[in-house]
Amino acid sequence: MVEHPTLHVGVERGRVFVRGTLLLRNDGIEIDHYQVEIEVPECFPEDLPIVREVGGKLPKVRDRHFNPENGEACILLPDERDRHFPSGASLMDFIRGSVENFFLAQTYYDKTGKWLSGQWSHGADGICEYYAELLGTDDRVVIRTCIEYLAKKELKGHWRCYCGNGKPLRSCHLAILQDLRTEISYKVALRSLEKLDRQGSQSIPLPIKTRGLLSRLVEPVGAAQSVRPVGHS
Repeated sequence: MVEHPTLHVGVERGRVFVRGTLLLRNDGIEIDHYQVEIEVPECFPEDLPIVREVGGKLPKVRDRHFNPENGEACILLPDERDRHFPSGASLMDFIRGSVENFFLAQTYYDKTGKWLSGQWSHGADGICEYYAELLGTDDRVVIRTCIEYLAKKELKGHWRCYCGNGKPLRSCHLAILQDLRTEISYKVALRSLEKLDRQGSQSIPLPIKTRGLLSRLVEPVGAAQSVRPVGHS
């Protein structure tokens, strides 16, 4: 891989793997490095690659955004996938963007003890925070209704608007739902709805928010400001 010469592609039991050292750089200077394994699923890019840190450098715990049962990194919240890994993006785009950002965030946390760009909360709280940011409200009834509508295969204009004002969707926020549908499939929304109903606020790992991470990571620690998730006081 030209951009990452220390990562190597191989095939094992019919599955494609990328393994090796992920170097994190800024202006050609190494910031940190991690031993990684990236498993590419058969139906990529519909399904995202599975990312693991295999060098033992990071604890595989929920608070570090790993699934402790299998060691998989929680790279992206499925609902925000289109923003970070849109249709047509390549495996290299995934590594260059979401994977590098995930490990840059881990490096910053090791140096400072905090997440530079904030983080989604665990479980249902994290899902609600993401939709609160999209919809501009932290009303969980509104958020759940919106996700419930997105979880339908087809949007109906005569439904009562998710905002709760009693108007039909076609006379209220249908355009917003239609716009969200271009980014969030009904299958993804359905899984999030099931998590809201099944897990409540259980502690499950959710991805790190990593916007503008590299530029802040190379700043002096005292110059960086932690960003709190929407809906927290």
